[in-house]
Amino acid sequence: MGRQTEIDLRRQRRKDCREIAMQISRSDTMYLLEKAISGYESKGAAAELAVRQLLTDLRHYRDGRDIDIEDPLEDSLEAFLEECDSSEE
Repeated sequence: MGRQTEIDLRRQRRKDCREIAMQISRSDTMYLLEKAISGYESKGAAAELAVRQLLTDLRHYRDGRDIDIEDPLEDSLEAFLEECDSSEE
């Protein structure tokens, strides 16, 4: 096996590991989000209202910790659109 092939294989393995880590992280995050939304729904909120309440709580969390949320919101939209594009390929 040539040197370039070894380098390419290592890069692919690192990429695969990052993708697996992201999938695990997303699945953990999705579980927590679904649990939170279910909590709101169990109190009688419709799904859309539950999401709205969750986002409102996130803003309160941000304010309490003096975290800027505008840039991360824009970045998350870009990441979301990239993920949607890559899943269609």
